[in-house]
Amino acid sequence: MFVGREKELALLQQDYIGKAVMVYGKRRVGKTTLIQKALESHNCPKVYFECLKGTLQDNIDGLVQELVRAQKNVERFFAEEKPAQENEQAR
Repeated sequence: MFVGREKELALLQQDYIGKAVMVYGKRRVGKTTLIQKALESHNCPKVYFECLKGTLQDNIDGLVQELVRAQKNVERFFAEEKPAQENEQAR
């Protein structure tokens, strides 16, 4: 359930989409849901990585893997956008 976080959601959606953001706080207060809600309304490439209770190196390795995966998605995203824009310009 997502209740009472409208101010934080609006802040994320208006000011921080497209930027690197770290959200931190106490356990079980809705950080993950807040991030997911902020990102779901934007059709753009994004990276979401949740740190583990592992070593720093494990988290760095996991983040790098996620960034590599995201880069492939970004390339696909822009490859799909380009033909759509060309079709619009041809009209």
